Amino acid sequence: WRKFMDDERSYLLFPAKAQPRKALARVVHSAAFGNLIFVTIIVSVVLLARFYEIRYQNFKDDEPEKSFQAASRSRPHLIVLQRCCLAVFLFEFLAVTIADGLFKYLSDAMNVLDATITLLSFA
Repeated sequence: WRKFMDDERSYLLFPAKAQPRKALARVVHSAAFGNLIFVTIIVSVVLLARFYEIRYQNFKDDEPEKSFQAASRSRPHLIVLQRCCLAVFLFEFLAVTIADGLFKYLSDAMNVLDATITLLSFA
């Protein structure tokens, strides 16, 4: 385990001074990237609120799973947009972990929370 912690390569592939890692570091630490992630978070929250509003309108006490299916069918563009947001979050996770290194990324509690939420979104 110590071998992995001491290794400066990200995912054991990209050395710290490698060009792809430097380029990604410039991108992920830029204000534009932070703004993109912020806007994506806002859009994702609004989409989820709208989706659950539709789901509530179609809610059936005896068959709650059908309310989810009805909400999905009634507004398929919401699902597509939510998947796009999820793709941006996944790209953010991969880009930041490559740029900073996985263990450095996971050493911050907020990043662990962010990664957990992103991974749970696939479930």
